[in-house]
Amino acid sequence: MEKNKLPSIITYITFIGFVVALVLNNDKQGDDKRFNAFHLRQSLGIFIIMAVVSTLLQILHLYTISGLFNLLCFIVIILQIVGAANEEYKYVPYIGKKIDQTFGRLFE
Repeated sequence: MEKNKLPSIITYITFIGFVVALVLNNDKQGDDKRFNAFHLRQSLGIFIIMAVVSTLLQILHLYTISGLFNLLCFIVIILQIVGAANEEYKYVPYIGKKIDQTFGRLFE
């Protein structure tokens, strides 16, 4: 079954994309809603971790490490977009299951 992948893909493209995907997912039902909700939770986790860690690194004047961390986040986001485009329930490496446990059934 072909899922409506658009909300699950755009959720990773900036916070505005997250909000648009959230609105698009409101009228979905069944598997489409669960699939998009999974990617909404994963992207929310990425954005929260990215904001907190980047802010802390900037406050500590660790600009090089902050840049490397942001590059790593960019690579993870690209991997998640590819996973969403391939209709995969793909967790963020190392922290994705914890993100899913933390946010539970949010957005479903």
